[in-house]
Amino acid sequence: MRFTVLFVVPCSELQRKGSLSPAIQVSGKTGLMMISPFTFSLIPLMLSQAGGLVDVTVDLGERSEANLPCKVKTEFSPINHYYSWQQINRLVYSFDGGRSQEGGVDEKFRGRGGTGGDLAKGDLSLRLRGLTPLDEGVYTCHVFTRTPEMKKTFECEVRLLVVANSTPPVIEEKANPPDLVLLSCVTDRGYPEPVVNWTHAGGLDVSAPPVTEPRRDPVTGLWRVSSSTRVPADAPANYTCTVTNTRSGHTDTVVWRVGKIPEPTGPSAQQGLPAMGIAVICVLLTCLVLCVSVAFWIKRHLNRRGSSPIAQEVDVEREKMDTTAV
Repeated sequence: MRFTVLFVVPCSELQRKGSLSPAIQVSGKTGLMMISPFTFSLIPLMLSQAGGLVDVTVDLGERSEANLPCKVKTEFSPINHYYSWQQINRLVYSFDGGRSQEGGVDEKFRGRGGTGGDLAKGDLSLRLRGLTPLDEGVYTCHVFTRTPEMKKTFECEVRLLVVANSTPPVIEEKANPPDLVLLSCVTDRGYPEPVVNWTHAGGLDVSAPPVTEPRRDPVTGLWRVSSSTRVPADAPANYTCTVTNTRSGHTDTVVWRVGKIPEPTGPSAQQGLPAMGIAVICVLLTCLVLCVSVAFWIKRHLNRRGSSPIAQEVDVEREKMDTTAV
């Protein structure tokens, strides 16, 4: 079987053999050499795939590092093998001579990569720290063997996906003469770009199409979205702004009321006044009856304490008679 391949390996590997092939170009700045496309024979099953592209999703709200999996089918020997992780043409991490190598690692990933598994068991997973949405993409692990000759023997591909739920939306209201109100719904620090929808009473979409202004931070890669819509100022109604993260399914809502509830007028309002007056009178009468009863009981109790024992006995008998009569 014959294959045509293109891959990157450390210069030291071929320099150990005493010479470099004319087909090999060396970069003195990076310490890497690029092997031009060429054709060579391979032993069957020498170049293996790890079962296709694997997706790994990381929620930045829960953690800031990722573990990109890659496991070879045989044990990994630091003496006979070495491996590297790349994102397109950027070197992310390399392991050679029994330890990590910083030479040639892209500045964006320098100091952020590390081993994420047990190398002795063939686990070549990459641990990538300090994640941001700018790290999204496909990462490839290339595994090479030195004996009997230098060959690429294994490859893994992992797609890193990042998600970040944005801040709860906030609505601001501004007058928009002559008879409109401008409502602005703002959410920040979300990824991917949050989707903003407006609805009003009854769950209907607002009549005027909203104007959405997304802005991405070039440093963090996170999105800030502002969505504005104009609504009638003289038509009281509740307006709802809904923000959705399409990747995580997370949703936040905020409700804003435009206009005030009008005061009741006309016959219906006048009919309500007599009923309210009657209720107030009933409450006052009830309080008066309770006060008189309490005062009478206190006066009777005091008179009983000041009378003679005989009079007290008479009062007790009288109370019993009154109770029996009732």
